[in-house]
Amino acid sequence: MSAPNPTIVARAEKAAEILNINPEEVLEMLKDIGIDNSDFGLKILNAGTTNEGDICAVLIKDVKEGNLCLREKAAAAILKGRDPFAVEEKKAESKSESTNSVVETLVKTIQGNRPIQQWKDRELLETYDTDRDPEMEQELHRRAKAQPFIILKENGTTNPGDEPIDIEESLDLLKAARRGRKNPTIYPVGEVVKNVFMVTELNMDDRITELCPLCNEALYRGYCAHCELKFSGMDDDTRAYLRLVSESEKFNLNSFSDRRAVWASAVKGLDDLRMTWPGLSKKFDELKLTNELPRLRIIQNLPRSQKADPFYLDGNRSY
Repeated sequence: MSAPNPTIVARAEKAAEILNINPEEVLEMLKDIGIDNSDFGLKILNAGTTNEGDICAVLIKDVKEGNLCLREKAAAAILKGRDPFAVEEKKAESKSESTNSVVETLVKTIQGNRPIQQWKDRELLETYDTDRDPEMEQELHRRAKAQPFIILKENGTTNPGDEPIDIEESLDLLKAARRGRKNPTIYPVGEVVKNVFMVTELNMDDRITELCPLCNEALYRGYCAHCELKFSGMDDDTRAYLRLVSESEKFNLNSFSDRRAVWASAVKGLDDLRMTWPGLSKKFDELKLTNELPRLRIIQNLPRSQKADPFYLDGNRSY
């Protein structure tokens, strides 16, 4: 005689607890439908051809058609290897999660389809702080009536153009601007005074000013009015080499012919500049290796703060 199958025994014990009978009685009932307490009996019990209804029918002593007892249904599920309680709980949880997911998706869809003109100030500013969307920028600029209201958080590791916005302080200034108040360009925050920007001043493309590699004046669309030369199209390395040339004692910045000659060489490329001014080639390579080449551009509207001075107004101290 083969040893009892431990899986069938364990299932019978759990089923017996639900039915308030002994496990041996459950095993006897299973024998009535050809399932003995053996390895082969477990195969028959687990077979797809054996359903819970077959087991449930033998568990009920007084079967009434269409009126099966709930306890027997649960016991039959356990004998088949299914936990009816865990499954039902999972289904209920899954249904709840599914409902919540549908609601959240619907809310997001509705919110996403709303024109930004209908968004609240906080909602719009918080989203803009993350996305920096041009359309949101224009809407905020309109609400602020072209007044400055943005205060940036100082963060030395933040890339220019991605500085986080101080939402709470900026919201206060935005509300003031909407009420028609003329906002200041500096504003006390705690113990420091911070710069206040228009939202349109945060656009990185508008904040970068390129400098002339020869005279260091600001370029307008690549053109230097002082040198009367155009540098658009030149790569950064070529411009940096030009800057080194401009600092050389052999170069006369006030001479248009000197400016024109070195510019003509730069137009041909960096290699031509190296041949024309070979004495600077080693210095250029050293600076490039240490990432110390002249940048020739400045970034405006960086967040700055200073200790609050009660007598400091509009750039002057008043007593």
